[in-house]
Parts: sequence; structure tokens; C-alpha cells
Amino acid sequence: MRANPDGYTIQIGHMGTHAAAPSFYPNLAYRPDADFAPIGMVALTAYVIAANKNFPPNDLKEFIAYAKANHEKLNMGHAGVGSNTHLTGLLFNAILGLKPALVPFNSAAAATNAMIAGHVDYMSAAIADAVASVCSTLEAISRRRRVAARTRSRRWSSPTLPAGRRSSKRRKAELDEPISQRCQV
Repeated sequence: MRANPDGYTIQIGHMGTHAAAPSFYPNLAYRPDADFAPIGMVALTAYVIAANKNFPPNDLKEFIAYAKANHEKLNMGHAGVGSNTHLTGLLFNAILGLKPALVPFNSAAAATNAMIAGHVDYMSAAIADAVASVCSTLEAISRRRRVAARTRSRRWSSPTLPAGRRSSKRRKAELDEPISQRCQV
């Protein structure tokens, strides 16, 4: 991470290295606000709320109602404290006022596998991971249900997945329309 400012060295950071890490690790060897100069956005990643095949709700509205009525029974898998799956899941839970048991795993893949196997109820997952694990085979489609993406519009990678929106006052996720089909990529 140390390089002479010669204009030829470039580093790509992300939410974990430049936003979450300073909050979780006070003695970092770098300061994101002073040691780096942003030059542009390379990519954006949408996250989806995915649930295991036995999770009763079929869309986000049903998810919200079910989660509020059963909040003491729910658990949410994630890829470890400070990971994107953890923080986006916490944000989603905070917006809805949910406090599920949090189940950390060593990676997003391990959390996804646990969710597919039914060991956790739901998780927040990067849409690329969700599409890969859900749509790669028909078997995977039958094992995992996607509820909604946390984006303003539908994604090209998963056109049948509804977008979730936040209302300006209540900040509760809403659904454009219920999911009527499984994955069609």
C-alpha cells in the first residue's frame, strides 16, 4: 500500500477496505481519507435478500410481514463481521426493525451453502453471487429463493427479480411487483 505518488500506481479499494475497516480496526496501517486520492468509480454491486427454499414468504411484502411476526425465530447468515453481506444485511434489518440471530461464516460461499442447505433463513448476497448460485442449474433454482434486490431498477443479470425501493419517510423496502417466476437468465 505504500508507493511513491508517481502517477503510475493505482489501487482499487472497496467498501470493506475504505469504509468498514477503519470502523472495525482502529490501528490500520493506512488512512483511507488521507492515504488515497479517489479518481473514479469502477463498479457498483447490487445486493439481494435471498432465502432458503423452506422460508415461507414469496416476495418482499410477505417477507416483511413474516419477519416482523417471527423476528425472535429468524437467523441471517453472512460472510463475517464487517463483510458486505454482513453490513448490507444489518442495514436491511435496521430499516425493517428486525433483530435476527446473526450467523457468521468464513466466506459468502459458505454462508450461501448454509442457506441453500436450510441452516440459515436468509442472507444478503451480491447479485452476481446469487445469480451464479441460483441459476447455474435447475437444482439450485429449486433450493434457493430470491426475495428482492436492493436497487432502484431491475438488473440486466436478473430481470425477473423485483427491485426494492426505500420510501423517503419510513425507509421501508417496497416491492415493484411480486415474483411470479423463478430465475430466468
